[in-house]
Amino acid sequence: MPANCPAVSLLPAADKYAIDSLRDICVANMLDDLTVENAYEMLLVAEKHSIKELKNECIALITQNSSPLAAKNRLDALEANPSLLEEAFASLLRRKETKPVSTIAQQCS
Repeated sequence: MPANCPAVSLLPAADKYAIDSLRDICVANMLDDLTVENAYEMLLVAEKHSIKELKNECIALITQNSSPLAAKNRLDALEANPSLLEEAFASLLRRKETKPVSTIAQQCS
């Protein structure tokens, strides 16, 4: 879990007791606290608690910053959730497919 995000700690209680307003506040705070450094951990939280918006934002951040994140060897965090890894990879492929040819050509040079 992301170490400095109290919302992550409160989210299980919000879910357990069906306190939607607390859940909404937690999700909003997690979205605000989302960074390249905690994207994998937040993705796992989003998957565990079925938070589609946070999951989508995490995947977008991961795919936009795939080189820095891969360099940190953070993929290990997703080994227990291959479906998340597959979804992130599919998003990365879609992103690469939509780049203009000139951008792709520059990367290959």
